[in-house]
Amino acid sequence: MDKPLISIILGDDGKYRWVYDLNLYKTPIILFMLWKIIGLILSGIWLFIVLISSGDFGFWPDGFLSQFRFFIIFIPGFLVFTTVCYYIYVLFIGGKYCVMFEMNEKGIRHTQAPQQFKKAQALAAITAITGIAKKAPGITGAGILAGTKQSIYSDFKSIKTIQVYKRQGIIKLNSPFCKNQIYVVKEDFNFVLEYIITHTKATAITIKN
Repeated sequence: MDKPLISIILGDDGKYRWVYDLNLYKTPIILFMLWKIIGLILSGIWLFIVLISSGDFGFWPDGFLSQFRFFIIFIPGFLVFTTVCYYIYVLFIGGKYCVMFEMNEKGIRHTQAPQQFKKAQALAAITAITGIAKKAPGITGAGILAGTKQSIYSDFKSIKTIQVYKRQGIIKLNSPFCKNQIYVVKEDFNFVLEYIITHTKATAITIKN
């Protein structure tokens, strides 16, 4: 270790620990991730509808154009709705995502701070109630899950790819059943990145400044 760590503490148990406050207004990476997921899902639904309707009489071109006009308006509209909901959530939790990290040679744990977790549970309960009221089990399940999933653990052995965003201080760890995001202050960023890389067998590492 060439330079002293600024925000990271090495415990007697051999684990590195640090706390990071992610400003959700200045770094809306979670919003971008939501856009990507929702955009892919809605585009997939549209493609599926086109495929099952392609054999219908009169679908080409009138039916296709009608569906295209609907989705070309619906998808951006839904993304705007998602953005509004996101910023309501950000306002609700005080504009910051406070997260704690624990890291050793086996893996890294990303844990939502307890105080914020209580707020997230309350919001998840509201989401669950909304789902029940609308008779939408999917929304209900997602709301309950949001309230119970307090931490994410990435086993270094299972990580397949790593995406690095130096300017934002973000390291994305991707494994078959887990997508984890690690946040680090710039002074300690290289240390954490090198530690993760040396303890994983990732097949692809993408670094963006």
